[in-house]
Amino acid sequence: MFPSFPADLEEEFQSHYAKAYSNASKSALALGSAIYLLFAIWDYITAPEIVALSLAIRFSVTALLLLSMTFFGGDRLPQAILALDVFLAGASVVFIISNMQNGLTVGMSGIVLCLMFNFGFFRLLFVPSLFGGLSLMLAYNAAVLASGLRVDLAVTNNFFIISAIAAGSIVTFRYESLQRTSFLQDKEIESERARSEALIDNMLPRHIAARLKQGDQVIAESHGEAHVLFADLVGFTTLTKQLSPHHLVEVLNEIFSIADDLTEIHGVEKVKTVGDGYMAVSGIDGETRSAAESMANFALDLVSEVEGFAQRSGYPIAVRVGIATGQLISGVIGLRKLSFDLWGDTVNLASRMEQSSEQGQIQVTETTYWRLKESYRLEERGKVFLKGFGELNAYVLTGRQVFMHRNEAKINP
Repeated sequence: MFPSFPADLEEEFQSHYAKAYSNASKSALALGSAIYLLFAIWDYITAPEIVALSLAIRFSVTALLLLSMTFFGGDRLPQAILALDVFLAGASVVFIISNMQNGLTVGMSGIVLCLMFNFGFFRLLFVPSLFGGLSLMLAYNAAVLASGLRVDLAVTNNFFIISAIAAGSIVTFRYESLQRTSFLQDKEIESERARSEALIDNMLPRHIAARLKQGDQVIAESHGEAHVLFADLVGFTTLTKQLSPHHLVEVLNEIFSIADDLTEIHGVEKVKTVGDGYMAVSGIDGETRSAAESMANFALDLVSEVEGFAQRSGYPIAVRVGIATGQLISGVIGLRKLSFDLWGDTVNLASRMEQSSEQGQIQVTETTYWRLKESYRLEERGKVFLKGFGELNAYVLTGRQVFMHRNEAKINP
């Protein structure tokens, strides 16, 4: 039997199938209409006395067939309309040949032709094609009963009709089974592709992921200015001795999930995690105007959220943060396991700023200070010795500036 589809998936399949084979069905309908109309020549040769009636019926039915294609077609031709078209054409053929002498026997070619379009050319699925075939057989037998055709001729003719319907039904049944199986496979492939793309989107910055999907083999970018953050959990090493491995990973996952959520909120790109360290960057997607503010907001909220987690859980844990601003290179390395990473002195400087920072503190470089000083509160820490860089000015980001309304400023100078 056919694969069993839920109602919503069945509707999607019907819509997909009608759209996929709309052009083929329309072409078959146009061809069938032309052949149906040209059969008026056969009517003239076989029974010239009914040509007037024949032409009137054939032109009327042809017009209805073409109208159905025009009004109901769109980008998909419904199966029900095609089945009704088959019934209309078949019933009119039966009516025409029933008015001919021996027409119900000599006119079998018209019946067979209708069945060919019903089970083949129209691309009808099993149920609509079965409806078309059975309705045509019923119409033919109604005409047989009304005309008093000899029983032996009626049985012989019905043998051909029933055989054609049986063979056609087997074909459409098998065809629809294959179509439904293919539809399910395509859905599974589409779902797997969506999962793969979602995984890539989670692993890589959006603009990098987009280039990778487009087929870029080597992805490397140079950035004139970007902001790199390193964050490290203070007290986590102590927890590794107190908690079970499962519980420890749960705690780390919860904290890093908080950080991941904040990257989405503030438009910051996560680069990677190393042990209990977290690395992020902003300003590599071309949006440099607010990149420093985005990183500052992320850092402030990260410190606050980790403090909140420590209070809720009772674990003596905190975070220290370092931020540096400057030039860097970003890119993707690896073939099977892709990894997005950053290179340059700015990256090393941010790491050193984090290492020399203190618990719950966000330490930034002087360049970062100049990008933030108008909108954020920063305290000068003085000279800090950083391995590989020597003594550099460092600042501590403590919060956002609070700007009073002008009227309040006049009242409270």
